[in-house]
Amino acid sequence: MKFLFLPALSNSVSRWNPGGIASAQYAGPTPRRTNSVLQKLRVPNWMDEELKGTSAYYPHTLSTYYYFRHKALKLPEDAYVFGDSGGFSIIRYGMSRPDGAAHQRCLDPVDVLQWQASQCDVGAVLDVPPVDRWGQRMWEEALSTTLKNIKRALPRYEALRQDKHAFRWWGVVHGWTQEDLETWWHRVSAIYPFAGESEGWVFKARDSSSNPLAVSRCLRFIRRRRLTRIHFLAAAAPGAVVTMLVLGPRAGIHFISSDAESGGKLARNRKIIIPTQDGLSNTYLAERGEGREVRDYLFRQCACLSCEQLREDAERWPDVVGGEYNEYWTHRFAFHNQIAYCQLMLNLEREAKSSNPDVLLRDVLGSSYGATLRAFGGS
Repeated sequence: MKFLFLPALSNSVSRWNPGGIASAQYAGPTPRRTNSVLQKLRVPNWMDEELKGTSAYYPHTLSTYYYFRHKALKLPEDAYVFGDSGGFSIIRYGMSRPDGAAHQRCLDPVDVLQWQASQCDVGAVLDVPPVDRWGQRMWEEALSTTLKNIKRALPRYEALRQDKHAFRWWGVVHGWTQEDLETWWHRVSAIYPFAGESEGWVFKARDSSSNPLAVSRCLRFIRRRRLTRIHFLAAAAPGAVVTMLVLGPRAGIHFISSDAESGGKLARNRKIIIPTQDGLSNTYLAERGEGREVRDYLFRQCACLSCEQLREDAERWPDVVGGEYNEYWTHRFAFHNQIAYCQLMLNLEREAKSSNPDVLLRDVLGSSYGATLRAFGGS
């Protein structure tokens, strides 16, 4: 089974949260400060092709139509790009609204599909999750709207297939119980089966998306329905990932991926990821106000490529690196977090392929190990 971790691009593409290659990206608080040292200080990111061959380079990603439909993203040629339709954003903003930013005014299933086909390798149907923004269930409304969206966009997808386009559409399944999953999958499959070459299915484990028990319940359904290409939304905690890696092959899965935007979110809150000694989990370090705990750790203790660059920058621009917290540091936090996240995923995948993956599952899950196995087995 092949596993792929897909870091989700930040929804605020700027000089500090790049959406794709940032080879021409320079640090600086505002374009008006053209004479600032910050404006001239270049900070690459993990998708820069110049970093190929280093441990920091990672081209694969999840991009979402809702935030990137009006952005000119230039992604690496070797990238695998999953196109999220923006279903979660529908819960926050609705399918349409009379005001707000252009990307918030209307979501049309055909527009979503066409954007995915132009930007992505695969993409999810425009679904509506079965909970509102307050967490209340809205099952029938969500499923009904999702089915309408699929019916509207299906002729366009069939035309793309007829033209031998490389893009592949993926169905989405939501639900809490096996009966929920069965109902959602059956009604979507009746419109289009998503069973062709390179097509697949997207799941959002409930509740929550990174709960190993919830992931295991989805894997049980996947095994029963013999689905072989799977993506789990927002499921990148070690427990969720190791559950996919160990139980996924037993469910008959050939390819599985998951995504997370945690690296960028943590950075914007002045937090970084610190790997545990065995490299199979992580802890976090945060700073606030005048504190320098995170910056001192990166500067003095971390050996990742971003922190090596940080020490080089400190020699050339000590006022930027040694002064107050600024946007330069936000990017450094994000770059460090991304490297740490990807290394964690590689470590878990390597261990899952070892001679005794059950030991890995037990070690990572701890007290939830037995319940997770029982959920997968159906008891």
